[in-house]
Amino acid sequence: MNDPNLSGAMLTDLGNALRKARRFEDAITASAKARDIYHDTGDRHNEATAWDNLGTSFHNARRFEEAITAHTRARDIHRKAGNQRGEGRASDNLGWMLCEVRRFDEAITAHTEAAALLRATGDRRGEATASDNLGITLQEVRRFDDAIAAHTRARDIYREISDLYGEANVCSNLGLVLRRVRRLDSAVRELSRACEIYREIVDP
Repeated sequence: MNDPNLSGAMLTDLGNALRKARRFEDAITASAKARDIYHDTGDRHNEATAWDNLGTSFHNARRFEEAITAHTRARDIHRKAGNQRGEGRASDNLGWMLCEVRRFDEAITAHTEAAALLRATGDRRGEATASDNLGITLQEVRRFDDAIAAHTRARDIYREISDLYGEANVCSNLGLVLRRVRRLDSAVRELSRACEIYREIVDP
């Protein structure tokens, strides 16, 4: 195939499909080839996206250090290009990987930066995801009040944009941290809401 942009796009789609099929090593290979094509053609936006996809496949394969490297590269390329939304998404993915290897302070910084960037670009769903991930990481360092605040922000955003699945997931996370601080009535309310939504959207 003589068109490198088309080749890169096809490899990107292939990598995403392979990842969904849980063929993670094959997904890594496809995403790496897409990354190399975009690097050679100077397409920094798609190169950064390919790095981010590669990081997700590394994560699925439990190759966490390589995932951290890939998401860091994605974030840095987006930052240099002035793509705040891409930078925010990559920073959020990076934070999740840092949490996986228990580098919690760095993960908190990454998620906090991600939420701010995504808020600035109007990416409400992305901001909600980053805020929820921030809350999960804050729980790991027992900053429960801050975690409750982060999950509450995420819940409210999902509610505003009518994302029921996102709202249910956050209500569940929020309910669990409320239970940990013995705010049991509030915990029951959030967990009950999560159950109600899961029944509504038929998610056993």
